Formats: sequence, C-alpha cells, structure tokens
Amino acid sequence: MKRLMRERGRLVAGITLLVAAVVVLGVGYASIADEVFVSIQLPYVLGGGVGALLCAGVGLALVRSQDDIENRRRLVDLEAAQEVMAERFQALGLQIEYVTQLLEATLREDAALPVPPENLRREVRI
Repeated sequence: MKRLMRERGRLVAGITLLVAAVVVLGVGYASIADEVFVSIQLPYVLGGGVGALLCAGVGLALVRSQDDIENRRRLVDLEAAQEVMAERFQALGLQIEYVTQLLEATLREDAALPVPPENLRREVRI
C-alpha cells in the first residue's frame, strides 16, 4: 500500500476527489429533491454544485499531473536508449569504415593494410 501511494499517490488522490465530487452532487440532489421552493433549493444547489466542481477540478488536475510524471519518466528512458543507440551506431560506423579501407587496400596492389582504430570494438550488438 505504501508503494502504491508513493508511486501513484496523485492518481489515487485525484480519483478519490472525483468520487467525492459525485458523492457531493448526489447528496446535494437528495437534499433538494423534495423541495418545491427555489429559495430553499438555491443554497443546496450552490453549495453542492460549487463543491462538486471544485473537487472535480482538483481531482482532474491531480490525475493529469500523474500522467505528466509518467511521460517525463518515459522521456528519460527514451533519451537514455537513444544515447546507447548513438554509441552503437558510431561504433558500427567505425567498423564499416575500417572494412571499407581493408577492401580498398586489397583491391590495390601497392597499398598497405590500414591500421585499425584504437576504439574499434570487435562486436556491435544491434
């Protein structure tokens, strides 16, 4: 339960406030359902309506902010994966360049074999 509140606390609070908004609307409606006079209904409508609107607004803001937190977390993961892939493509480019130099040297009779770069990795996983 503590882990859920730590990771999804805003979502839980937002959903709780949305449920509270529905309850406030239900209580407000139940309070004025049998009243005939508008002057008696008006305070219940204003109090219940404003309270429900406030609960719903804050609840939706909390749910939305939880989505923003998750999107930021995904963005950080994507940036890390992009950096790893950039390093792998750079290493692959070095290997391709070295192989191209080797092929050119074997096609020319008088050319010497190229020296492999120091940071050339033997294996590139994609």
